[in-house]
Amino acid sequence: ATSVELLGAGLAMLIVSACATSGTSDLAELRTATLQCGGWIEDEVTIPDSYEEILGVIALPTVASAPEALQVTEFDEAPPAERFFAKTGLVVRPDAAFELEVIEDLVGSVALGWSDAEEATERVIGEPCDSGSGWVAYAGGFVVAEPRCVELRVTTGGETVAFEVGVGAPCVGQAPAP
Repeated sequence: ATSVELLGAGLAMLIVSACATSGTSDLAELRTATLQCGGWIEDEVTIPDSYEEILGVIALPTVASAPEALQVTEFDEAPPAERFFAKTGLVVRPDAAFELEVIEDLVGSVALGWSDAEEATERVIGEPCDSGSGWVAYAGGFVVAEPRCVELRVTTGGETVAFEVGVGAPCVGQAPAP
């Protein structure tokens, strides 16, 4: 398996475990997680062709770069807001500060989970790390109530960009998930 295929494997088990033990989920509150310096699964990463580099600080498989929506796994035992999981790595510059968040309209039905966060959240903060160079990859992915096109925002250095990721369902211009 390539390193890109391995991205997200650890968090998949964390999400399944959290879903199985939490019983209920209140995604209505905006939850925030901070990526842990050194918590990445790989450094010196080359951004995959299916990923889009956004503002020079993160890269994800967006509608602009990925020909297909991400594949999801359904967890029947999970609370409705956490029913589907799409495994994908988050590639970041370890020396960059950024904020990645779900747009307000999707809070409660979409959550993000990378690194060693104990639960998926609606906002991920990246703080500059002293170690690491180039690009690094964090394991994780998206948790959604139903397959959908997800709109996200990334902010860094006073600049904000919105973009879309097909999570189980394609965004306009994408093919359905395999």
